[in-house]
Amino acid sequence: MKVAYLSITPHDPIIARDGRPFGIGQGIRMRSLDWPYPSVLAGSLRTMLGKMNGGSFNESVVELLKAVQISGPMPLIKGQIYLPAPNDILVNDADDTRQAYAIRPREMKVDEGCDLPEGVIPAMLPESVQDDFKPAEVPSFWSVEMMTKWLTNPKGRSFDAPPHPDEIEAGDSFQNLPEKEPRTHVKIDPSRGASEESMLFETIGLDLSLNGQKDGIQLAARVESDSKFGDLAAKIDPFHTLGGERRLAYWKTEEAEAQKGWICPDNVAKALVHHG
Repeated sequence: MKVAYLSITPHDPIIARDGRPFGIGQGIRMRSLDWPYPSVLAGSLRTMLGKMNGGSFNESVVELLKAVQISGPMPLIKGQIYLPAPNDILVNDADDTRQAYAIRPREMKVDEGCDLPEGVIPAMLPESVQDDFKPAEVPSFWSVEMMTKWLTNPKGRSFDAPPHPDEIEAGDSFQNLPEKEPRTHVKIDPSRGASEESMLFETIGLDLSLNGQKDGIQLAARVESDSKFGDLAAKIDPFHTLGGERRLAYWKTEEAEAQKGWICPDNVAKALVHHG
């Protein structure tokens, strides 16, 4: 199996709309996803590989392209991969001091019950925690290093709560979702040089520039294939479209050290062995 690691640098905000209807002139605005789905990446990458192979998309080529395994996209900032925030953390900042708690399976007391399958116990906060507070916001993406610390702390104790999303900066151990940039468009009637009736519409893109900073958010991807497309993936270095409206991005195969963020850390692997 041949493996390649890619970095993708968007030239413009990415269009990755959700499944709600979007019709020009119908008074409906486009709605954007918070982060591109894996299918957005897979579709663009497989199209690129097909073009690199000569542009013929016959049945046999399509089957080979569908067999290409693609992982991502993950945020990539200054060479560091970030992972989605865990769903088993809860932060309380009601007293102006952020405190993190781990949501873990806990045995029920006498006369308590639930409708989970037999042998499955509910995940709850520790008994010592007052659960009458509103959970605070948590940054959407964590660095591999910070995620490792969380995963190797099964009780969730003595874990410093992540900062509020408004207080983090690029390059920190945490990262927010990209800003959404709206753009208003109009369809021009060439015969009149003016806008057509009811042809005013809006699109929303994911701005990965981190408010115009030089080093914005790239996308990281991992490609596996045992066919000729594995060799082609090792040579990727073009501009190609990504997402809707044919927005451009620079795709590049990275050197071997790029794999570091994709390998399970030793501490996590050892912890899994003891809790299997």
